[in-house]
Amino acid sequence: MLIGVYCIVCDVCVVPGGRFEIPVCRLVEDRIVVDVDSSMEFHCIASGTPEPQIEWSRPGGARLPSHAVIQNGYLRISRVRREDQGEYICIALNAAGQAEVTGTLIVREGELATLVCVFCTFYLIGLYRMVQKAGLPGFLYQK
Repeated sequence: MLIGVYCIVCDVCVVPGGRFEIPVCRLVEDRIVVDVDSSMEFHCIASGTPEPQIEWSRPGGARLPSHAVIQNGYLRISRVRREDQGEYICIALNAAGQAEVTGTLIVREGELATLVCVFCTFYLIGLYRMVQKAGLPGFLYQK
């Protein structure tokens, strides 16, 4: 009679009365780019036996932002700040072991707004020139 824990190379452990599988995890998106003051979420999906618990951390033991919310495998940050940029680690753990996967958050600061503003300026200049060439009644811009 064999008594004890027997682990097979394929990450499955068999113990008296049960079976354990080392967790496997993945992120739905592993790179997220957002603007300052917008919201974001990482979603970590994990499997294993027993069902793994999901935790979130940052490299080197850095703290998660105080405005981050963790729930059901999600890490949500509303009103993203510049200092929230960086890597976030999803850790899936159970009695058989643990797995982790890293996601990267990139925070843009006003780049998109500047691009839109430049586009609108060129569009209005082009529209003004078309109106002038067509001899149509123009428009007046006042400050």
